[in-house]
Amino acid sequence: MNRYLSRSRSCLDIVVCLTAVILFAHPCFSDNVVSRPAGFVRVELVPQGNTLVSLPFVPYDDSIQSVFDGQLSGVPCVVRKWDAVGLVYTDATLQSDLWYEDVESQTLSTMTLNPGEGFAVRNGSAETQTVFFCGNVVLDAGSTVNLHPSLNLIGYQFSTRIDKDDVTLASETDLLMGKGYWYEEPGDEVVEWTEPRPYADPFPSSGKPSIVQMAVNGDGDAMSLTVSCSGAAGEALDIMYQDVSSDETFVSGNGWQLAAGNLAVGGASVVWTDVGAAGRESIDNVSARYYLVGRADIDTDADGLPDARELFLYATNPDNPDTDGDGMPDGWELANGLNPNLDDADGDPDGDGISNLSEHLRGTDPEDSRVETATIYVDATLGGDSNAGLSPASAKQTIGAAVQIAIPGDSIAIAEGIYREKVEIPNGVKMVARGVVRLAQ
Repeated sequence: MNRYLSRSRSCLDIVVCLTAVILFAHPCFSDNVVSRPAGFVRVELVPQGNTLVSLPFVPYDDSIQSVFDGQLSGVPCVVRKWDAVGLVYTDATLQSDLWYEDVESQTLSTMTLNPGEGFAVRNGSAETQTVFFCGNVVLDAGSTVNLHPSLNLIGYQFSTRIDKDDVTLASETDLLMGKGYWYEEPGDEVVEWTEPRPYADPFPSSGKPSIVQMAVNGDGDAMSLTVSCSGAAGEALDIMYQDVSSDETFVSGNGWQLAAGNLAVGGASVVWTDVGAAGRESIDNVSARYYLVGRADIDTDADGLPDARELFLYATNPDNPDTDGDGMPDGWELANGLNPNLDDADGDPDGDGISNLSEHLRGTDPEDSRVETATIYVDATLGGDSNAGLSPASAKQTIGAAVQIAIPGDSIAIAEGIYREKVEIPNGVKMVARGVVRLAQ
């Protein structure tokens, strides 16, 4: 049954405007740490019938040949675009993997397809066929579609669904990704339908890395991404993804997951194929999937986490190695099952009596309750209190810093020198002088 929108009084009497969307501030992308996002929506076409559809992504090539690119079979398969001015269809017919304006004269179709345009696809096969509409996420601040008097065939202009109460067009139904809708404009003049972008744009405006092509394989269960690279020495890439079901909306700034990490780049571009994995469905089992490419080799604050992961996976600060200020670097916390956005320095998840902060300073595992005593080295001349202290080469500078991480059974080995500090030695901690040691106040 055709999906139908109407502006008549039988529809919503009040046009409800979109709720305000707070945009993220753009990070400084002198070297882009992420690409602009891309994605696909999976659409099922009814057998031997018409399905109203639309493109929610900006295609890399808007020609009908490229948009469908070998995804359909069966005779006849026809794409029909509605001319709202002439009130007639323009058809493109599939034959031998090519789309024709006129099959008899072998005139190839020049039809183009873009977001905001609805169109009908007639599936000539006796079986349901699936197509994937791929491209870049629409990031324009707003989009306008001209609605002509009488009937219009339209689609929502952005790369997500939107609830009927949030769209500026009076609607009896939610507008879904990849779906097309008939809309009746009752007036006698052209009306501009303008929608603001419903999600944030925290992405660079241009540059690399960049997803420049997407292609589904012949079986419809794998998607290949071609990524244009910066060519920087040591460049490595992360592939992030986000799945959105038919009843969910896209949130650009969070909800991403890691699909592949630290991909080596050996040239101007790299191709990565999404075949699914443990915890990530293959593409034939999801409604829509978005992709984002991050630079795995850029870590501004040297906390062990690439900036792109900090921004889009973990919500940590890429300019601060210790986002929550608890004395433990973000990367170390994540690697050891802790929360880099929560001060959990005093926590003790393994119950061994050693705090998380002490485990970090000692270089031990906060999730392993086995306690191993250690010798902690101190050297007033050559040491540094930021050092681990677990070898003479990484000695602490003050006895107090060594005491801070010591536990019963540890030894503190103090190198010869003058130590101007007052120290209380914990019970069970042994002090060993490595030469003449003087304490001065």
